[in-house]
Amino acid sequence: MATTAPNVENTIVGKVGNVYVTAHGTPPPFPLPPEHEGFDITSAQLPEVWTAGNLGYLSEADTPTFGFALTTKEISAWQLNGNTLRVLQTAKVRTVKFTVREVNRTTWGLIEPGSRYTDGTNGSSIVTVPNADINPDRAGLFEIQDLDYGVTVWIYVPRMNIKTIGDMKFDPTDTANSQLEFDFLPDRGLPSDDLYYIASNHPGLASPPPVLDIGVEDADITAYPRPRSYQRSGHGGGRERFAGRSTPE
Repeated sequence: MATTAPNVENTIVGKVGNVYVTAHGTPPPFPLPPEHEGFDITSAQLPEVWTAGNLGYLSEADTPTFGFALTTKEISAWQLNGNTLRVLQTAKVRTVKFTVREVNRTTWGLIEPGSRYTDGTNGSSIVTVPNADINPDRAGLFEIQDLDYGVTVWIYVPRMNIKTIGDMKFDPTDTANSQLEFDFLPDRGLPSDDLYYIASNHPGLASPPPVLDIGVEDADITAYPRPRSYQRSGHGGGRERFAGRSTPE
């Protein structure tokens, strides 16, 4: 159970993991709320459509790194002698970046979409790369495992797109690596879209106990805060949504 007291079990060390990238519109890899009753990540199996999108080995020096670029604007007031009156949030962009070690059709398809493959003989092939092509929207699943505590975390992004592609260097002392960075996008392009989902057995993200059904006149509202959903993250252009209430970002 989650707790506000210091608890080593609330820490996460990304010992191992995997990154899966597939086409935008692929069915979610796990049941989304509110159809998540009975979901058990410890026994869940990814569908083949997701396992086929495994990007393979990643660089141990550049494992998945999630960014939360927050842009704000400070507003001052005449009566405050230039001091800040309010801080407005104007944007919040979520990203993820990592470096792939493998050169395969899945990773190359992210670097050079539209490439055409022709097989020859004795393991030979020819890849034809078009001059002009764009990277289509993708869906992503990022798996993090903390083996010390038996914790698995799945971060599912329904819609994302390539933001930057790093140089690929063929080096005699290292594998040919390329860093990929993705922007998270609202699934349907609406401010009300949930942006991404986190499924896990991590105690720090467990749902709090339910609110007791007692009369308002008898309730101590400081003792029973309203529950918040840990499984959804709203789009930066709107409101962050929590179970039972909406609060501005």
